[in-house]
Amino acid sequence: MIDWDNWSDERAGGNSSFNATHITAEEGRQAFAHLLTGHPNQVVVSTCELAARLNQWINTDTTLKAAKETHHSREVHLRSHLNGEIVSPRNETEQRVMAVWETSLGIRQMSIHDNFFDLGGDSLLAIELLAQLHTEFAVELRLAELLKTPTVASMAQIIEERQTRQASL
Repeated sequence: MIDWDNWSDERAGGNSSFNATHITAEEGRQAFAHLLTGHPNQVVVSTCELAARLNQWINTDTTLKAAKETHHSREVHLRSHLNGEIVSPRNETEQRVMAVWETSLGIRQMSIHDNFFDLGGDSLLAIELLAQLHTEFAVELRLAELLKTPTVASMAQIIEERQTRQASL
């Protein structure tokens, strides 16, 4: 297994300071070529000190604290800037996911089909949201899943599938 750090998007200007801690395409090619010469069980390719990166990835309490401090003063407001019908939660899971979203985003009267990022969500809120959903439902959710399917309805479906799978083990 190979665990890769973040990659830079060189199409977006790979020389920016933002990309200084991201793997460039050339660095990735070199690392991959090196990996092909051996037979490692697991490799981590990181652009910074591994202990610090692992702490960032694993210690969600620290990351959550930073996210909460950044967003602690978020005002509660109604969903107004999005067009479209408001679709209410259809089951208990969607109701509970919606409650977490409302708390995280500070928005009331959202639709289960509203996009997290269209509602003002960002990466820090996403981390906080996923940790709260983990606490609420005792299932692991990945940031990539939220990026791919950023709605209450889709998150509720993933949660229900994971809970069903856990119950059958």
